[in-house]
Amino acid sequence: MKYAFKDKTTGMISIEIQPDMKNGTIKLIYMDNGIGFDFNAENGKGLGLEIIKGLIGQLDGTSEFLNHNGFCLSISFKEKKHGK
Repeated sequence: MKYAFKDKTTGMISIEIQPDMKNGTIKLIYMDNGIGFDFNAENGKGLGLEIIKGLIGQLDGTSEFLNHNGFCLSISFKEKKHGK
């Protein structure tokens, strides 16, 4: 998000959370209409990116990204039951 709108004065950001009660998963989707970004790039060693990837790992989650008219990152993970 920090670099999404380089050389732009406006932009759109969308964040959605989609629970799937059938299989107990949650999907978090971030989208913007910025310049795009390669989430899996080898040179992507910024602290923010490391934190995001670390949190996905802690949640035993999976991620998918798409660059088409901006950037979209979808993170899926199992709902954790507290106290069990």
